[in-house]
Amino acid sequence: MNGQSNIRRTREQQRAHYRATLVEGMRRLLARKAYTEITVDDILAESGVARATYYANFKAKSELLLEVAADLYRDALVAAGPWWQLKAGASRGDLMDALGGVFDLYLPNKFTMAALTEASAYEPEVQGQVQRLQRGSIVRLERHIREGQRGGTIRGSLYPKEIAGWLIWMVERGLYQMATSANARQQRRLLESLTDIVWHTLYDMHD
Repeated sequence: MNGQSNIRRTREQQRAHYRATLVEGMRRLLARKAYTEITVDDILAESGVARATYYANFKAKSELLLEVAADLYRDALVAAGPWWQLKAGASRGDLMDALGGVFDLYLPNKFTMAALTEASAYEPEVQGQVQRLQRGSIVRLERHIREGQRGGTIRGSLYPKEIAGWLIWMVERGLYQMATSANARQQRRLLESLTDIVWHTLYDMHD
């Protein structure tokens, strides 16, 4: 019985090793090439894993991409949390600090995040995961807007669900289109500009 358990444990360890090797290989490739340009042969050459081993772990390139991004979905909601947890009396500086957390997550992972955006256009599994993340973010921001309206800190004339949807999708597309290739100075300007947009949309009570 112990022998069978040891064999099973060894196989699990080998599987975890190969999956981690493929994930790291894919990360390196994404830093050099667009997701659409990466082939299975590229992945095999980069990771040093046999084709049979690759297909024993991942049915398709999109499945490997989702494994690369597995922690990012959880981390993205955590990173954005300080935004929709802002309390009454928060300043524009507080908002910028909160939104800075989103940049701090996105920029070190910009190649993976860009790949997810690209793949979501034609890979149903990736599209579903991206949309689930966005829906979760929209629900949390909508709740924050409603609470702020009840407390008098967010403009009462806004439609919470629609405004939350616009802002979350705007942030996602804006980061992909502008922040991915921005230098440090440009990144700062993008953060300040996003802060202005969100501040004047939600918190500036002077119409």
